[in-house]
Amino acid sequence: MSGAADLQLHVPADGAMELAGTVELADAGFDSRDGRLAGEGLDARIELQASFGEHPSFGVEGRLAGGGLLLGPAYLALDDRDIALAVQARSGAGGWALPAWRWEDPGILSLRGSARLPDGEPPAVDLVLDAPDLAPVGRHYLDGLLAVAGLGGMQLAGTARGSASLAGGGLQDARLVRDGGDLTDGRGRFGFDGLQGDLRFS
Repeated sequence: MSGAADLQLHVPADGAMELAGTVELADAGFDSRDGRLAGEGLDARIELQASFGEHPSFGVEGRLAGGGLLLGPAYLALDDRDIALAVQARSGAGGWALPAWRWEDPGILSLRGSARLPDGEPPAVDLVLDAPDLAPVGRHYLDGLLAVAGLGGMQLAGTARGSASLAGGGLQDARLVRDGGDLTDGRGRFGFDGLQGDLRFS
């Protein structure tokens, strides 16, 4: 792993300490103590802004490329794609708020939304998704999750867009719009062609 950082620290006499600058990483990796979160072969260029006052806040915006990420049962194969990401976060009484975040994998998957991370309670997340091509979404994002359910190698086609809200440890509402989608089991047990419709849960 290699990296470089160009950071500026501002310590005013009567205000919050602030940190801002750029961080670049090449072939980076990490691994959580329980092994559920990990990354390897990651290249990144991140613009960082942080404030360390009574209620700390930070903003991150940049690009991620190469390698892969393990997030619990989900493995994200980033390969050589150039992915834009951004997160805004601020702390307050009772926890953290993420008023805006986004993940843009051009031509494959766009995710954006907000989140609340209250102390001692399950997170609350609102998200909007747009997948103009489901075939690479299956390969790069869903294979690990589908394999856990015994559906490894599932072939997807078509487009999808939708939204979801999670709170209190469960799904509160969701909408998924499919347009001309195909779904084929990796072991040939079943398949569906030309799926279209608007699915709602509330």
